[in-house]
Amino acid sequence: MNKPKLTGAMFDAIVKLTRRNPDTPSTKSARLVLVEGMGPSEAGRQVGASRSSVHIAVTSALEAHQTISEAYFSGGTGESKKGSGKQDWSHLVSENHRHALVIPAAAQRKD
Repeated sequence: MNKPKLTGAMFDAIVKLTRRNPDTPSTKSARLVLVEGMGPSEAGRQVGASRSSVHIAVTSALEAHQTISEAYFSGGTGESKKGSGKQDWSHLVSENHRHALVIPAAAQRKD
């Protein structure tokens, strides 16, 4: 079993924002991988998803998470810390403060 990369609430928000159907085998398998820490092959077998659909769903969710994180935690510049433009998800495991998406008071709308 792998270390989970997202909380259930984070995964649910990503599903909602990306308009994924939470009831599809690929989305269910991505949840098992990213929230429960299950291996991709086992998750796919458990819900009846192909290896490629599990990979695509996991990658898509992590890309969405990274985009959201960069928007909120990079000072609003939208650029990654390393500035390489390449996908870097190492911060999902190593930086605990990124496991909870908190909107800073200064960034909240005042309607």
